[in-house]
Amino acid sequence: MWLPHRDKPFSEATIWKLLECMIDGLTLLETGKEYDVNGTDVIKRMPERLADWKQIVHFDLKPQNCRSCSPKGNTSSTDMKAVLLSDAQEGHEFAPIVKLADFGTAKTFTEDQLPVEDHQQRLMGTPGYYTPEQFTKWWDYKDWAQSEIAGQYSTRTNVWQIGAVLYNLITCQAGAVVEIHRGFKPQNSIFGNPSKGLTYGHDLYTYIHGKDDDHFTIKYSETLIHTCWEMLYEIPAHRPSLFALKQRIVEVCKYFEPDDYEVSDQHLCFIISTLLTVTLTAYREFQSS
Repeated sequence: MWLPHRDKPFSEATIWKLLECMIDGLTLLETGKEYDVNGTDVIKRMPERLADWKQIVHFDLKPQNCRSCSPKGNTSSTDMKAVLLSDAQEGHEFAPIVKLADFGTAKTFTEDQLPVEDHQQRLMGTPGYYTPEQFTKWWDYKDWAQSEIAGQYSTRTNVWQIGAVLYNLITCQAGAVVEIHRGFKPQNSIFGNPSKGLTYGHDLYTYIHGKDDDHFTIKYSETLIHTCWEMLYEIPAHRPSLFALKQRIVEVCKYFEPDDYEVSDQHLCFIISTLLTVTLTAYREFQSS
């Protein structure tokens, strides 16, 4: 996602719709299948994983590794093999269609795979988007494998990096990244429950109460900010599941009207790229290359 200087913040409705795109994409990375909503907005269950499918951890999910495109599916990238294609979907009439690129660092993992001490794996990706699984201080201890963080790569690793992209969308700053070495424990409850531990993005507090930025006061709901903090929990097991995130997003988006979104065929398509859905065929092409 490329974020040059904007003259106004993103609407909250647009951010939620983009987040839904990202979660749908991560669902496909985990299961090899997409949600089948049958023309309704009722999401009853997570898609069942394909029999031969292993969950994919991207390791380099960041704004720059995604491409904005028109609703007809035309991407801004000329490297079609590096872009996992997706056509426009129902429900994306008011937000841009986007595609994920660059699987050069992606790896597959099984549910019961034990962590290993792989220094090269810890450096895969981009500084500022490294996950706690990679940069945690637990790596400095002999019993690092007994921690709940070091090397615990899974779908929730993708969730953390998309949480960092969500942080970019909220703060709307070019090159802004979560201050990963400044974890904090929220003083207030998150969704009515005590915080489960350290998370990242302390400065998001200001966006709940309203942050003055030149000509605008940027303010977002507690639900959006708390969702970001949940996704950025230090311990992977504390992060929300993809299904829980999908259910929350669908529920929130019920209350938005078309005018709440930014129109995708204007300037928005040129300044946002995020993750939507990747196809099984395209991934298998990547896997065999």
